Amino acid sequence: MSRAAPDVASVAVVGAGAWGTALAVILGARYPDVLLWVLEEHLASSRSVAEGVNACRSTLLLARMHGIEMPICQGVHRVHFRGQDPRQVVPELMARDLKFEDA
Repeated sequence: MSRAAPDVASVAVVGAGAWGTALAVILGARYPDVLLWVLEEHLASSRSVAEGVNACRSTLLLARMHGIEMPICQGVHRVHFRGQDPRQVVPELMARDLKFEDA
């Protein structure tokens, strides 16, 4: 049994690796407007400030070397470099216990 495609204006696929590209091709057969978003192309062409995306790698390395917990930076890394869904990462960050942080 085949289900009808939902009525949507456009679909975005984040990540142009093998899986992202294959998914975009499949979705392109069903939806009229499919955007394949490539992080590297966006960073190269954007005039906006996005250095945090690249800086999170070195920041995490330094944090690990010094035993510092960096949950937001870890979340950015998981989304941008490991392909995790931000709808999963953000609630996990928000559910963390509050704690005092010394300066």
